[in-house]
Amino acid sequence: MKLLPTTLELLSMPWLCGVLAAGLLVVWLQRRAYRYVLWQALGMLLLALAHALAHQAPAPWSLQVMVVWMLWGAAWALAQAMVAHYGQSVNVYVVVSSAGCVLAVTWIGAASALPAPIRGVAGSMAMGLVLAYALPLAWRGAVRHQLDQWLRWLYSGFTAWVLLGPLLLSPSVFTGAALLLAALCSVTMAWCAWRDGATKPRNSGYRDVVTNLLNRSGLDVVCGALPAASRITVVVLCELKDKNHPRYAMGACSALALQCFAQLLLRSVREGDFVARIGSQEFALALRDLDMTQAQALVQRIQAGLPRFASLDNCRASFGLAQVHEMDSLDTALHRADVALYQSKEEAGHSEPLASVV
Repeated sequence: MKLLPTTLELLSMPWLCGVLAAGLLVVWLQRRAYRYVLWQALGMLLLALAHALAHQAPAPWSLQVMVVWMLWGAAWALAQAMVAHYGQSVNVYVVVSSAGCVLAVTWIGAASALPAPIRGVAGSMAMGLVLAYALPLAWRGAVRHQLDQWLRWLYSGFTAWVLLGPLLLSPSVFTGAALLLAALCSVTMAWCAWRDGATKPRNSGYRDVVTNLLNRSGLDVVCGALPAASRITVVVLCELKDKNHPRYAMGACSALALQCFAQLLLRSVREGDFVARIGSQEFALALRDLDMTQAQALVQRIQAGLPRFASLDNCRASFGLAQVHEMDSLDTALHRADVALYQSKEEAGHSEPLASVV
């Protein structure tokens, strides 16, 4: 009878992670617009493999090292899923430092005679630090709906559990609870992706050739006749101009500058929002489930990101924001955003902020 719980654990935990990963992949195949679902699926697969290998007996040292790195990869994938879900960018320094931390734990474990439980606690804390990287980014991101709030709390609980659980509980209880929290995070994240639920058109005729963003026709398709029915609440119009050109002239920004600006816009918005190039120098953002205060914070983040691109040194971006009302068409919302954009360019001539709201 003592073997029954162990057998059930070995059979159920990897299979649970595998089923969740398969479900996440199904959601991604249906939506094709949510990279964070793929990150979460990768994390669950690595958790399943690590859990299955960790219970192989006897376990040679090489296998133990492989398990540690699989767990680190799973922790990093789960953290990246949260980062991508809340529209934040990857920090390469965190990748390097967290990998170095796990490498140090592995090396110390190999070179010293520390007991296995102590090595396990050190490894868990190293992985907890990887998970904690995404916490401030998640809490700083905008919340669309109640599911986002649940996801924040679940992920925060999972991170705290990984950091503190080995110090308080036995390995079997800690592992089971950690996998359960990871499973709940996966289900909530898949639910978020399904609820956001906007598929991007795959037809190449709806894509801009230079930036690979949606073009105006593609924006019409994803927004529909009534953007508010698709939960689009704010429309932002952006214009990129060369600083060296006259104030009202069309700035001749290079194709590289346009591509860099497009990447900046994509990194700044959350998945489920839409980014389109609708003119030679004009871009449009259709933001879902955000209020005007959150949209203004997004524009400020885009403006702060401009200096990071050398190709955008000579370019200036102006923004116009407009609230989308219940019966507004996309043309109506874009017209109001265009009025705000014109006001922002007028204010720019008097050294005012380059963003206006109508």
